[in-house]
Amino acid sequence: MKKLALQLIFLSFVVHVQAQQPLSTLQEWPKGYHPKEVGLKIVSNFLPRPNMLTPQDTTIHYAQVCIWYGSLTFAHITKNKSLQKQLIDKYDTLMLNQDIIPSKEHVDYNVFGIIPLEIAIQTKNKEKLAFGKEKADIQWRNPLPNGMSK
Repeated sequence: MKKLALQLIFLSFVVHVQAQQPLSTLQEWPKGYHPKEVGLKIVSNFLPRPNMLTPQDTTIHYAQVCIWYGSLTFAHITKNKSLQKQLIDKYDTLMLNQDIIPSKEHVDYNVFGIIPLEIAIQTKNKEKLAFGKEKADIQWRNPLPNGMSK
């Protein structure tokens, strides 16, 4: 019991001392760990990579779609027009090869639509908006009885 009381006193002291410290505003990052630096490393690593294709039908894998969306978002938030242009150019080049554009009715394939939708949000491009909306509409064309999509 005495040991527990000492532990509680020590814990109270630690909590009191911590409460006196100002909360970090996350403004000071170790060199190389600031979100802008890390984001730039991720996008710079993604851009030159070849397309990641699904093994069963050799269309763009949803993991690539997710990193692409995140990269577009990073470029937009950091106002990095050069990265934004490179990411959009990569998309435009990809669209020249329709054989690798996912077309099955399943979320793993239809998620591809977030790329043209994000580009449309950033650039007001109506063609990309239409294609992204088409992918979203396909996803919800035949919902399951429980209301979820396939």
